[in-house]
Amino acid sequence: MKQFRLRRHGAYAAGTLMLAACTAVAGIFQVFLADLPSFDPAVLRYRQGIDIHDSAGNDVYRMYDAEDRVVLGADAVSPYIRDAFVAIEDERFYERSWCIDGVAILRAAVANARAGRVVEGGSTISQQLVRSVYLTSEQSLRRKVREAVLACRMEARMSKDEILLSYINRVPFGGPLYGAERAAQAYFGTSASGVTIAQAAVLAAIPQRPSAYTDPAMLRTGVDRDVVQELRSGDADPRDIESAMLRGGLLGRTVSTPSGSVRIDGRADAVVDAMRRLRFITAAQADQAHADLAHMTLKRLPVPRTAAHFVESVRQDVEGLLETVGDADAWLQSGMRVETTIHPVLQEIAEQTLLEQRSYLREWGARHAAVVIVERSTRNVLAYVGNIDYDDPDAGAVDMARSPRQTGSAFKPIVYAADMMATGANSGTFILDGPLGFRGEPKNYEGGYKGWMRIKSALGGSRNVPAVRAFFDAGGEENVLAVAAAMGVVAPLEARERALVYDPWFSFGWPAALGAAEVPLIELVQAYATIAEHGVFMPLRVVDRIRDQQGDTLLATPTGVAVQAIPVDVAEEIDEILRDPLVRPKGFWRSMLTIPGLRTAAKTGTSNVCLRRNARGTCTSYGVNNVWTVGYDDRIVVGVWVGNADNASLAPTADGLTVAAPVWRILMEKANGLPVSVR
Repeated sequence: MKQFRLRRHGAYAAGTLMLAACTAVAGIFQVFLADLPSFDPAVLRYRQGIDIHDSAGNDVYRMYDAEDRVVLGADAVSPYIRDAFVAIEDERFYERSWCIDGVAILRAAVANARAGRVVEGGSTISQQLVRSVYLTSEQSLRRKVREAVLACRMEARMSKDEILLSYINRVPFGGPLYGAERAAQAYFGTSASGVTIAQAAVLAAIPQRPSAYTDPAMLRTGVDRDVVQELRSGDADPRDIESAMLRGGLLGRTVSTPSGSVRIDGRADAVVDAMRRLRFITAAQADQAHADLAHMTLKRLPVPRTAAHFVESVRQDVEGLLETVGDADAWLQSGMRVETTIHPVLQEIAEQTLLEQRSYLREWGARHAAVVIVERSTRNVLAYVGNIDYDDPDAGAVDMARSPRQTGSAFKPIVYAADMMATGANSGTFILDGPLGFRGEPKNYEGGYKGWMRIKSALGGSRNVPAVRAFFDAGGEENVLAVAAAMGVVAPLEARERALVYDPWFSFGWPAALGAAEVPLIELVQAYATIAEHGVFMPLRVVDRIRDQQGDTLLATPTGVAVQAIPVDVAEEIDEILRDPLVRPKGFWRSMLTIPGLRTAAKTGTSNVCLRRNARGTCTSYGVNNVWTVGYDDRIVVGVWVGNADNASLAPTADGLTVAAPVWRILMEKANGLPVSVR
């Protein structure tokens, strides 16, 4: 009886201890699972990169946030990729009925214990997927418990095929590359549906150590140098090579020995062996895959850099367009192709011309230049070069097509347009080229005065004093800047409004007539397009349409709304002056801006910078810092700016005619006869 009571007390004690243990474990799990989010399949969705194309469908650039990804559909994944990932990451993925793999966990524990460090993991594909979405990579029991619970929740709501596809689309492949499709494109120049077994093995191998395996130094398995020498001399047997002597790489390495070549496998070879062991591939296929891996390289195709400065304009336009549609996020998740207005031939001509003229421009002290070419009728931007060389460390990435600079005489056509609108003048109206009678009055470039002259001669000869007189006749700064803004040159008006906030007395004054207000090239080209098209303003257009990955149109961007910015007769008067070679001064001036076979309109501009001031602050020495030529024929408007991003002065004799006009002329001649309409 006493023995029975002892056994009964022992059972009670054991039960109490078991209950306490279960309670403790439950408490621990409750702490571990606190704030654990519920699984939502929507969290597995992700934005894709945006492909930018020119008007002929060629790649221009690819935009993405932190992750460059192209999401694959279920029918676009090669079975080799599916099998390779399952073989190396979770070989019982389809067979097991539970959300964790006890066999893999036990095997990993034994391997890690033998190695004395973590050499193998036991996580399933489901666990790895939820870890990448919800958790971190911290090594702790808490994270493992939370990971397992979330994996179970995911497998309860998604099929194995859906989970595997999400995993293949999400994992990293080195640098900004994410997802098997983008990796296949970048490393092999193919799609994920067309990879070989060896290529699939490489893709499945990379995610274990994406940064290391895509580093050229880690591409192939490394072997201790002394061991290599012993193998080559015959002093060592290949079978004696221990793992500690190896530095695992993505691909294997072949070492020559007296008895023949020895193959030392890499991570991708292990994937092939696992696929063969699981009978996903035959022995013959495995042998061929190993042979392919022995000679494989990763291409890392270069990202196109055409129209690098133009891409930023496209990005801003795309962001603006997406704000106008309700399903923008769905578009970003499904992938987008942005078809731009860039003309591939004209873009190449513009880029190459600036590179070819680089030495010539540097002779004049100019390190930078920009070109914008626009189709007159549509205002499509056909070519856009923000600087000579985007990769030049000397401010090459600065987009000088959008950087406001003083335009010099290139602003005068706008001044005369404002004058004609205010006074009813025309190209034949006389205007006085004589002293203005106020302190610090402007001087003509050549000096002296020519007395009364027609407006067409004053503008054609780029006389300064008549332009200032026209500025006052037009009503002064406020009216002239308003007309400029209507024509597309908004920077001076915006700058004036900002300045007035801090200085109620701010004014550009009469120097605005001579281009003292700063204007970006893109806006000046816009204004000349307005003149060319009978005074009609339309916004410039850089995006033609946006399609999804299947080629269906998501959004077609129409031509902008046309507005009669200046009267037709005024625009035609200015146009006639700019086209007339007889009003241009004889000699180099006339010959440079007159192109045989083309009835071109053109205007140059040169701005000055003060180099030295006296004690009273008066400028005593001037230099040249910006030179321009903007003009057009019957189809296109071409604008050229030349100078220095830091506003450093050019050679003393530099001007728009001798420095920018030769570049403009080359572009006009090369563009002659090319079809320019988009699609």
